[in-house]
This record gives sequence, structure tokens and C-alpha cells, in this order.
Amino acid sequence: MRMKTLFSVVIGLLICAHSVIAQTKLYSTPQTFNENGYSYQCTIGAGGGIITLGNKDNKYTSKSPTYVAGKERGAKYVCKGMSNVPISSEDIYSRRACFMTLKPIFTEEERERLRDENLYINMIISPQTGRVMEVYFQFDILSLYNTVPLSTYREIEVELMDKVCFIPSETGRMLDFILFHWTYHLADIIDD
Repeated sequence: MRMKTLFSVVIGLLICAHSVIAQTKLYSTPQTFNENGYSYQCTIGAGGGIITLGNKDNKYTSKSPTYVAGKERGAKYVCKGMSNVPISSEDIYSRRACFMTLKPIFTEEERERLRDENLYINMIISPQTGRVMEVYFQFDILSLYNTVPLSTYREIEVELMDKVCFIPSETGRMLDFILFHWTYHLADIIDD
């Protein structure tokens, strides 16, 4: 009897472990996802390690900002420390708003599961208005963010575009667009 119970417990644990490990990877191949009213493009970087996921209508994904005004006109923008950052250093509110806007999007179960994972969120910001024009995401192919449904990424995109606005710096206003890249780490928000 004792051996049967032990065997049953071991089998049960193995089944549970398998179901946790075998979560469906949704974005492991390059493809286009067509949903209700929007389409997302999934690409995989050289070497197959990093997934880029963004709205198919995005124009600036994987492009670099260039100067359209000033003495650097036509040159590719390269950050050279704090002297030419495209977002005002006094704009602490907008960065905090990004995190707080995303916090309620994930369910409690997702927050716990994704707690130690990194999601890289790239926002294309208008240099004139500071509004978020486009959003795209990057994560490691082995990341649990590869199991998050497309509707969640769409909700993040819409929320950031609707609710977040930055203050472009003098340098930012000289660019064709501002690329603001940040790492979203749920543990920082949960523990906040």
C-alpha cells in the first residue's frame, strides 16, 4: 500500500512538472498573426535567440533615429551620455506611468509566473508631441514571455499609446523619431 501511494505521488509530480515545462511557445517561428482589427509580425533575430513582436503597421521597428534639424542633420542619432538624451531628464513621471499602466494588464498568475523574466519594450515617440506612436516588444526565445497571448501585447501597446506622454529634450526635438527602450521587470513592480 505504501509503495502504491509513493508511486502515485511521484507520477503526479512528474505530470505537474511536465505541464509547467511544456507551456506552449507562441512566437518561436517567424510569422504574421491576424487578429480582430490588427496584425502583429513576429521575427527572430540572427542566431535565433531574440524575438521581436510588433504591430505589422509599425514603420520604425528596427530603424534608428536620425537628425532632421541642427548641425548633425541627416546623421544617425547616437546617445553620447547625458548631454544629448532625447527625453527630458526631468520627466520622471512618464517613466513611472509606463510601469503603472502595465501593472494591471497581467493577471495575478501571470505576474507570479513572469516575475523574474525581462520584457524589452521599445516605444517610438513623436519628437513634436511626446506621444507614443508605436510599440514593439523583444524577449528571449526561451523566455516565458513567449507564452503570453497576443491580446496581452496588443493591450500593452494600446495602453501605452493612449496613456503615456513624454517630454522630448532639445536633442529629441531634432530627431525624426525618439526610440525609448526600457526593460519591464514585473518583480520590480510587484515589490514596489
